[in-house]
Amino acid sequence: MRTHLPNYFMKRFTVKFILCVVACCNIFISTAQQFVTSIEAEAGTRAGGLTIATAIAGYSGAGYVTNMKNAGDNLTVTVTVPNAGNYSLVIRYNGTSGTKDQDVYVNGQFVSSLNFPQTTTYTDLTAGSLSLNAGANTISIY
Repeated sequence: MRTHLPNYFMKRFTVKFILCVVACCNIFISTAQQFVTSIEAEAGTRAGGLTIATAIAGYSGAGYVTNMKNAGDNLTVTVTVPNAGNYSLVIRYNGTSGTKDQDVYVNGQFVSSLNFPQTTTYTDLTAGSLSLNAGANTISIY
């Protein structure tokens, strides 16, 4: 269940290919194959009251997505992967207003709920493994 708090900043999604074994971590290395891509959150489709801001230093790209605090607020990014399979998802965020729970959807289907602990700096959250199709996929945070 989502916890609605005063504010929340989302910066970047990183998708990493998981090939058979090896634990997911911030830098994923596979002896057989490696695929890593990053998508800036502000390049995604925003709904509800989400906005792009630049007031808090430390972001990359054009800014960060903020104001994810109401039931209708959500962000969708498109990620293109070369092969169908399981991919690790890492989300970079800054949650200065407290702990927050969000739901993750892939291609319109619910896959998990995530807990974003309160932080004072931009932090990477390893969000688990997602099953993606070859080609374009949508990842949504509600």
